[in-house]
Amino acid sequence: MNNKISLIHSAALAPTDYAYASRVPSGMNVLYLAGACPLNKEGKILHPNDYELQAETCVVNLKEALKECGALLDNVVYTRVLFCVSRSFRSGNSVGYHQK
Repeated sequence: MNNKISLIHSAALAPTDYAYASRVPSGMNVLYLAGACPLNKEGKILHPNDYELQAETCVVNLKEALKECGALLDNVVYTRVLFCVSRSFRSGNSVGYHQK
């Protein structure tokens, strides 16, 4: 049985650094992770004014949650990133922000 996630790159679509689709073979566990926030073990927000470090902290927290499930980032099929920024955020940060 194939137990490897397949990333689908379509020749009919523009070439990209990401896959347009992914396939999870039957028989594999499917995990749903949520709430990756830039919090430490005590629930304190880390790096309150540094969005890049906050994003890194979120990934560290996701990796820890995955480890608890016996998984790695290589096993992740889909991600969705949501973030909230204050009105005082200024351009120049690598995370980026555009106001309409």
